[in-house]
Amino acid sequence: MKKFMLFYVAVAIVILINVGCSELKIKMFEKFKGGKGKILTKTEEINFEIIASHIMTVAANLDGNEIQIVLDTGGLTIIDKKIADSLNFEIEKIPNEDVEFAQVKETSLGGVSVYDLNAVKMDFRETFIAENFQSFGMIGSDFFRFFQTSFDYQNQKVFFSNPKKMKANSNTEHLFKMKIILPYFPTVKVVLNNEFKIKGMIDTGLNYAFVLPVGWLKNLSEEERAKAIKAKGFFAKWPFTEEPNNHLYLMNEIKIGDIVLKNEPVIFAELPPFLEKDVLLIGKYFLDKYITTLDYKHKQVLFTETEPNNISLNYSFGMYVFNAGDKFKIKGIWENSPADKAGILLSDKLISVNDMKCDEITNFELFELMNDRDHKTVELVIEREGEDVSIELEKNNLF
Repeated sequence: MKKFMLFYVAVAIVILINVGCSELKIKMFEKFKGGKGKILTKTEEINFEIIASHIMTVAANLDGNEIQIVLDTGGLTIIDKKIADSLNFEIEKIPNEDVEFAQVKETSLGGVSVYDLNAVKMDFRETFIAENFQSFGMIGSDFFRFFQTSFDYQNQKVFFSNPKKMKANSNTEHLFKMKIILPYFPTVKVVLNNEFKIKGMIDTGLNYAFVLPVGWLKNLSEEERAKAIKAKGFFAKWPFTEEPNNHLYLMNEIKIGDIVLKNEPVIFAELPPFLEKDVLLIGKYFLDKYITTLDYKHKQVLFTETEPNNISLNYSFGMYVFNAGDKFKIKGIWENSPADKAGILLSDKLISVNDMKCDEITNFELFELMNDRDHKTVELVIEREGEDVSIELEKNNLF
């Protein structure tokens, strides 16, 4: 999933600063990032569009220039290198490192502004070109930290207000302490299987509900590790790693404060070495069950319940299909899944999905088709040895 590349390239900047103490790293990084949030006179409401299965895109304004960008709490504010050069932003470099910042006087989303926030300058478009991506930058937690920010996936809105302490006023509201990890990423305390404590990073740039580093598997008994399903290809892939090394496992219990989930599928993946070893990534298909409110100043996270989604990684065809614009790509297959048992290969040339060719179905629709419980069967047409072969798959529980 190349959408992850860009925030990890940005995070790598922090690692380049050769200072031992994390607080010193943050202070040094803030010296280069800068930023001062506008005091708001009212709650600002911004509409966003969801592309692929989960990526929030909006029009931002950088010094009077409108640019389509991504909203990602697991990322930093970034501008595409070509855009930065064409708009003649002044550039600042980190001494002795090949890292550049575009000096932006005002970064705005509607009536929400941060002044003098330097944006990481990088080849954003080249990172996403294989994904048919039409955005030219990102706004991340270095922007959100100045406000109280609420993400409402179901109504495709994000709300900004001035920071203020929150309270849980009903049993549909769940309030947690936030711990910020380097450089600005929000986390909450998570307990796995009533035993293992881990930081859960709220990542609006992630589609899956939960992703754990593959090294965490060592915490399970040999018997439990044997239950994890291996992937052919990948379902979640990061740069700076040699192999995706994906596994699917049914976690007995995930507890986030008073939110308790039983028999929850999680994906294990090889994560970049500069991401903390003991961190659970929390993505859209958990977050969209709530309005997620982040207050970085008061270090609070509030989940307000909305309607549950119908996504399941367990009841599944067991395959990850991606629409690359001119063709479908079979990116991943879980071993012994319906797709695997039907003999589908990563190398297969996929012609159509339910009689739809790649110009007739979006990645969002593909993800829903593959993962929504209500879609029980799918018909695939695959070209093999010059002939079209029709294969019908029926979903099963993988565990």
